[in-house]
Amino acid sequence: MVMQLEKQSVVSQIREYIKGEILDQRLKPGEKVTINQIAGELSCSIVPVREALSSLYAEGLVNFTPYRGYIVTPLLDQKAFKQLYETRKILELKAMDLAVGHITEEAILQLENILEESQIATPDLPVYAQFRPFIDADEKFHIYLFEIAGNPYLLQAWKGLNIHLHNSRLYHPKGQVDVKEGTEEHRQVITALKNKDVQQAIQAMELHLEGSYSRLALS
Repeated sequence: MVMQLEKQSVVSQIREYIKGEILDQRLKPGEKVTINQIAGELSCSIVPVREALSSLYAEGLVNFTPYRGYIVTPLLDQKAFKQLYETRKILELKAMDLAVGHITEEAILQLENILEESQIATPDLPVYAQFRPFIDADEKFHIYLFEIAGNPYLLQAWKGLNIHLHNSRLYHPKGQVDVKEGTEEHRQVITALKNKDVQQAIQAMELHLEGSYSRLALS
């Protein structure tokens, strides 16, 4: 498929194109990403394609192997996926503990606005395009919770885990269930923060993470 690119943000557009190819499994885990082929599909030079792949490498969606080039990052196995969620739980529960002490009406309003952004697009689109609004809003929601907590090192550690979670969600056949239930769990987190109740907030996030894990856990 040949795609026309606008002059502005060419690297960003290429990055999103490749990301969509990966998350819709047209480029599969372990498969080589051919720079010249991508450049041909997008009618562009190889330079911005290399830059886009470098960005995706930093994000964790591709690996770089000497003599082979860029390879789509393999999915996590069950053991690694469980370990990832255990680590995420440590980070996010601590963030909730801190966030309760810093919550404001403005912050609550911002979280509610983010929640409204999580509606999925029309179902006839490719999977990544369907769920991108939810993916983007979900990431924004959790990042904002870390920002409220006020510890940038917690956020930095969490970001290193996040792409694997989104990747697994899009490979999972129950994506729409994840959207519906995940959104409701986010509402419970907001309610707990409104009440400024530390135990309620930690419990709401713990239930959210356990629910997310059970929906996405590999079998």
